[in-house]
Amino acid sequence: MPDGRLPDGHVGELRLQLGSMQRVDDFEHSLYEVRRDIEASAKAEGRPSTAREDAIIKELERRSNEFYRRAL
Repeated sequence: MPDGRLPDGHVGELRLQLGSMQRVDDFEHSLYEVRRDIEASAKAEGRPSTAREDAIIKELERRSNEFYRRAL
């Protein structure tokens, strides 16, 4: 199916991945959840993120990228 949908309408995905990348994915997801929660907290409070929150998010993104580069 061109749009990734199966005949019953479900969306399907096939991923072929190196073991090293899967280990990073498993770990990186926790970093993603922290970033997501920081952003969601600011939004729920109706305010922009603070400079400290932005710095934490930026550092978490940098580390995620570093982990993926090493895995390759």
